[in-house]
Amino acid sequence: MAPPAGRPFLRGVNLGSWFVPEAWMTPSFYGRTGASSLCAFVDANRSAAAQQMRQHLNTFVTESDFAWIASHGFNAVRVPVGFWNALGAADGFGGLSPFVPSNPDESLAVLDRMFDWAHAHGLQVLLDLHGAPGSQNGADHSGCDVAGIGWSDGSTTVAMTLKTIEVLAQRFGAHPALLGLELLNEPAWKVEWGHGLLLEFYLRALARIRHYSPSTLVVFNVLFWDQFPAGFGNWWDGQLLEPNVALDLHLYDCYGEASQKSIAEHIDQAHRWREAIDRFQANGHPVLVGEWSLATGVHPGGQAWADAQMDAFSAGIGWFFWSYKKEGLYPGDNGGDTWSLRGALESGVSFEERTRAPNGLGTRVQPVSVKEAGGGDGGSSNVLMHVSAHESSMRTLMSWRLLAAFGGFLSLSLVALFIVGLARALTSAKARHSNKGSSTSAKWRKGETSAAGTEADYIRFDASL
Repeated sequence: MAPPAGRPFLRGVNLGSWFVPEAWMTPSFYGRTGASSLCAFVDANRSAAAQQMRQHLNTFVTESDFAWIASHGFNAVRVPVGFWNALGAADGFGGLSPFVPSNPDESLAVLDRMFDWAHAHGLQVLLDLHGAPGSQNGADHSGCDVAGIGWSDGSTTVAMTLKTIEVLAQRFGAHPALLGLELLNEPAWKVEWGHGLLLEFYLRALARIRHYSPSTLVVFNVLFWDQFPAGFGNWWDGQLLEPNVALDLHLYDCYGEASQKSIAEHIDQAHRWREAIDRFQANGHPVLVGEWSLATGVHPGGQAWADAQMDAFSAGIGWFFWSYKKEGLYPGDNGGDTWSLRGALESGVSFEERTRAPNGLGTRVQPVSVKEAGGGDGGSSNVLMHVSAHESSMRTLMSWRLLAAFGGFLSLSLVALFIVGLARALTSAKARHSNKGSSTSAKWRKGETSAAGTEADYIRFDASL
């Protein structure tokens, strides 16, 4: 397949467990501490955790890994980081960070080297905020699995998250290796359900990024895309349709009942994923698959499972395998190292996509382009921030805020009626936006520009954060 809009399809890999060590991937990092996440390790022995992290950051991934990734035909890396890699005690902790390194300068120096390695080897970097203040999912991969989900409990955590995004955008926004910034990895259902707060955060974060980088890719991750309430539809429809904004889906078929599926059933699931990607993109959301693996459960998938997934993901703008490497086999791994790109390649699995017949459904949808490979903004890239997308997002955000304000006073039956009405309003707003979409997209493709706007332009009615 030809790459969309004259730029390469993203074929990437996650550098997981580097800045946010996960015990199941790098058990040697935690040793015999008994800690299951970084914050627990720090709480048990800060000095030992700091020493271990310093060594880990400097040795787990090196320039030779970037050379290996590039030499095997991949063109991008997704780099999960925590907020503590950008913020320090002076940025709102009121004391020592619950993570290490305590001084973000250590982490930022490693990120500086990483970006230079990527540029030297022709790789693009998607920086992914994997761990947010308070934790957006309460999982070990957010940096802390012992304190619950606190990200959406107060304005301080959200403000600190915005500051994190701003620090990263300011430091790396013009780097030629930057592909984009992912705003929040795998927000839990509790966070997703508080949709108005999450949408407002995304819009504010987008505005801050655009101040430093007018056209870098901005990515938002929807974890529960197939579990929204019946009759309500996908509540991201009509939202975040701004240029150079993409939707990230994490597609696994190995947990719970899925672990018992036959390979034929897994492949059927991949076909359904492709249909979902097509639907999202038809509604204006370019899709990248930020995480996937070869894990299946009891029946090894091997090359057939890899091919089925890559075929499905070819409908979008790219994919990132989880992960580049890890220590040993994970319990339940059948058919080889299903969570390690390097291990899978060394065992004979190929990650070369099979060519699809044009339009069968073989033509990738590319409603919005991103930067040319290896090309940063450098202060000269242009982008059209089209107003209709902002207005649609703002109308929806106001609706969600009204829902939150009145939810405490209305009975459950009235809330249900309100949601039905809101769903109809969203459908109408989406239709209004789609009627304008063709002419706006055509103008943007021609390179016409408009002012990126300030954060106040994105969120006009609230200056609380």
